[in-house]
Amino acid sequence: MKYLYYLFFIFLFVSCDKSENSEEETSAPLSLPETISSSWYQKGKDSVRIIAHGGASAYEPFNSIASFKKAFELKADGIELDLMNSKDDSIMVFHDLNTKRFTGADYNVVDTKANVLRSLDIGNGEKMPFLSEVFRILPRGKKIYLEIKWWQEPSSRKNLKLIDKLIKQIEKSHRIHDCVVVSLDFDYLIKVKLKKPELNLFWINYDLAGRASTSERLSKYNFQGCNIFSSIINSELSDSLISKKKFLFAWTIDDGNVALDLCKKYKVSGIYTNKPDVIRRSLNSLIK
Repeated sequence: MKYLYYLFFIFLFVSCDKSENSEEETSAPLSLPETISSSWYQKGKDSVRIIAHGGASAYEPFNSIASFKKAFELKADGIELDLMNSKDDSIMVFHDLNTKRFTGADYNVVDTKANVLRSLDIGNGEKMPFLSEVFRILPRGKKIYLEIKWWQEPSSRKNLKLIDKLIKQIEKSHRIHDCVVVSLDFDYLIKVKLKKPELNLFWINYDLAGRASTSERLSKYNFQGCNIFSSIINSELSDSLISKKKFLFAWTIDDGNVALDLCKKYKVSGIYTNKPDVIRRSLNSLIK
């Protein structure tokens, strides 16, 4: 009989652990109501924001503290960074599922503990940052675009704790209105929105075929804007986004003339760049 008790408690433990840490895929709601005042759009609609892609990554290691600090030195309006999770569910600033491309060492990020990931050199002696570190160096008034990369990994996608941890770190930073959560996966962004309706969300899109429906999807689910691959932007897309009061950001542009042309033709309201100084010089006449 005592063995049955042991089996019961083991089953109970496993069931509780699964309910806390994982999530079954559920269908998306038909739509989401507006939860953010349109004043957020009104404040930014007449300016062009220069967003440092992985920081000023043309000059310092991509997604490093040095790169983010350099971006602010070069007067970027904000930074974009990538988020992955470690084996022990720390939120790390890193782009890839595997570390080899940026560090030379071969580790799958989600299968590796944070202390091991932190021991790797991501360039010039820089360590892989925690998201909490970046919040501490973010100057007031600067935006931070948080691109979730962990959605690509099945175990991470089902891990309920990750979205909760991200939201808690944003709340703890007291910078919720400076934060924009970004992802290529539209359905995953809906999960974030359901958890924290006040968050600003941007969807990444480089699908030429799906370009026409972009503004409708953003409006339906109350997302604030999109990041569009620069070569597929056209007037129809731009006009539809403006009519819906949605931001249009272009990525990733290091040529000042290309950035200037996009802003003039299509009223692009944000430029992602590895060279914020180059883009600022080019767009100086447009930036208010």
